Amino acid sequence: MKRKTIFFINVVIAYTLFPIIYIHRYWGNIISGNYEIPYIRTNSLSDFLIRVFDGAGLGGTIFLLINLLPFQFIKLKWLYKFDHNFYIKSIGFYILFNIAFVLITGWGSLLLMIESPWLDKKPFLFVLFLFSVIFQTALYIAIDRKILKKNNVL
Repeated sequence: MKRKTIFFINVVIAYTLFPIIYIHRYWGNIISGNYEIPYIRTNSLSDFLIRVFDGAGLGGTIFLLINLLPFQFIKLKWLYKFDHNFYIKSIGFYILFNIAFVLITGWGSLLLMIESPWLDKKPFLFVLFLFSVIFQTALYIAIDRKILKKNNVL
């Protein structure tokens, strides 16, 4: 698989899957049709989504440049050498990569301050683990299976 294709898939994941998880606090509002958040009340879904997705582009860019692409380069350099249980090893490594990322950047304290009803009740490492599994599974389905089949590992 060409590096341009790998980059494109990472961009698609950063700008589609990340914003969907970014607005997790408002899923209930979208489903119930209650387009009201603090300081904003709209009557249409499009206006509501414009307000809710504010900042998702910058967040997706940061996620792409600081998290997805460096991990993809690490996988290309070292992780594809593992033949057995690649998926489990890559998820474990991605979780460790994200824990190191959070510890180095200090984003853990920022993410813990988000006022979300379900996030407040869950330990931060569980949420980090869950998001790591979601994103690594998307990367595995979109990129890794094709590369492993090309290398005759699967």
